[in-house]
Amino acid sequence: MKNVAKRKLLLLPPLLALLIIGATTPPRPPAASPPPPVVESPSVSLTFVGDVMAHVENLAGTPYRRAFARTEELLGAADLAFANFEFAIDPRKPTAGYPRFNAPPEYAEAVFSVGVNVVSAANNHSADLGVEGILQTASVLDGYGERLGIVYSGIQADAEKRYEPVLIEVNGFRVGFLAVTGFLNRGFRTDHVNIVSYTSDADRALLLRRVRDYGEKFDLFVLSYHGGVEYATEPDRRKRDFFVELVEAGVDIVWGHHPHVLQPLVIHRAGGRDRVIMYSLGNFISGQSSHIDVSLPDEEIAVRGESALIRVQFERRRSGEVELRSVEAHPLIHAPDRSGYVRVMRLDDLASVPFSPGWREFLSTRGSILTDWLRANARTGLFGVRQ
Repeated sequence: MKNVAKRKLLLLPPLLALLIIGATTPPRPPAASPPPPVVESPSVSLTFVGDVMAHVENLAGTPYRRAFARTEELLGAADLAFANFEFAIDPRKPTAGYPRFNAPPEYAEAVFSVGVNVVSAANNHSADLGVEGILQTASVLDGYGERLGIVYSGIQADAEKRYEPVLIEVNGFRVGFLAVTGFLNRGFRTDHVNIVSYTSDADRALLLRRVRDYGEKFDLFVLSYHGGVEYATEPDRRKRDFFVELVEAGVDIVWGHHPHVLQPLVIHRAGGRDRVIMYSLGNFISGQSSHIDVSLPDEEIAVRGESALIRVQFERRRSGEVELRSVEAHPLIHAPDRSGYVRVMRLDDLASVPFSPGWREFLSTRGSILTDWLRANARTGLFGVRQ
């Protein structure tokens, strides 16, 4: 969280009045008082990225921080920075990539080191290592909470606490955060993971009821949802309707992921205030970009190496109302450098990373396409697209 330095006050001695007997000069009028200082409204900034994958290509080289270092300036500037951890963390078992992910704690720590401090742990890979893997992941994240102040939602050791949002207090704002997933792999079910399928009427009703119950307790309510059709660049109708139902019920930000590609970004007006819907932010980092043919920049797989970092700013008005101030979309690309190590970066960092000529030309082409896509699919005047 940001530290606000206290201003020092300089105390001057009182002005001495000079009494001059017989003086005929009239006294000078008092100096005009300086205008009162302008006090900015309290504000909070929240930054969101998509899926942090742990494919073998991502775990092949150390230090892991090298993969994320180019995003530190953006992530570190936010009061809260959110990412979806699509892997288990069980130090007792071997590191593994797809299809049953198990990342070492050092991989998670590398993400935290560049500014991420809020984690969604609810996704289809949450139970890749069974219930014991869930409990181990929760234990590791609890340890980072104690040492680094990391907050997470979506899995819980105490099954009685499922669907309970966590409270984050920052800059005088009470931010509620709840993470859910639409399903677990292999049809697994457990109360240690928040599971809500948007194709189930009963599941949707349950979550909407929870949102209405909790929403008024927070200044801002963020809901992470992992689900949808993989590699689809538009959300299906039922997912779109469900996300709208969530903001109508009181969620301020619906942060979507799982399709592994970008989907549209929308501002929705509900309850007298603007709400943010991110249908999918794609892969923040993955090994999927390693399988791209750089000679085919228009192939469908090309978009799997692209994502966006979304920065959302809220402020509290004098009336006490919290309002959305702005939304910024920063295009991101991840790809293997000359050594084969996958790195994520902003577009303006491409020139400073050692890529092969084929990759450099491919990324330049895709970067222009990505920026144009974001401008076309950020559906509101509040959005700005930055490079």
